Amino acid sequence: MARRSTACLGRTRIPPADTAGYVCRFQTRSCHKLCQYLTFTTTLREATDVNAGTGITRGIELSVDQVLTGWLKLHANYTWTPTARTLKNSASPDSEGKRMPNSPKHILTAGLETNWHDWSGSLTGRHVSKSFNTAENIDVFHNVYGGNQAFWLLDTKLIYTWNKMAEFSFAANNLLNERYFQSLISTGRNYVAQVNLRF
Repeated sequence: MARRSTACLGRTRIPPADTAGYVCRFQTRSCHKLCQYLTFTTTLREATDVNAGTGITRGIELSVDQVLTGWLKLHANYTWTPTARTLKNSASPDSEGKRMPNSPKHILTAGLETNWHDWSGSLTGRHVSKSFNTAENIDVFHNVYGGNQAFWLLDTKLIYTWNKMAEFSFAANNLLNERYFQSLISTGRNYVAQVNLRF
């Protein structure tokens, strides 16, 4: 289970009137999935999450939405988590006082959204800082298999609404073809075409 306390200034209109933003300070005290049992074989590394201890996270989240024109919006969100610490872990005492696995310190997302007649689209950039993949923080090299490397991504999506029953979309993910490790290596640039039909 987890107990979360949040002090939030709330979504506030900022001059000009078409700008909205909020600031939140959060603290979460949790007692689940803080430990990973690691199993190594000649061909496979397996990790199993178990409920084994308690931890705490503290941070600040900032968000802003800005209407630029009648058809274009800007949005941005930043989360800073300086504290994400394991307090007690009976299954792995070496993890106590260490940073929780898969807990990046910085996450930033910013993008543009547009709507013009039957067309809509988005261009979104995202940054996630490096993090540990083990409860004991022994994976100090992040740019290898099993590591969680920092990365920057740029994605775009275009949508055409033909009528109330049909919608066509095309997305290009990881436009800059960044290769990075999140346990495994990323897939690089990829494309998705989609048709949505409503009956």
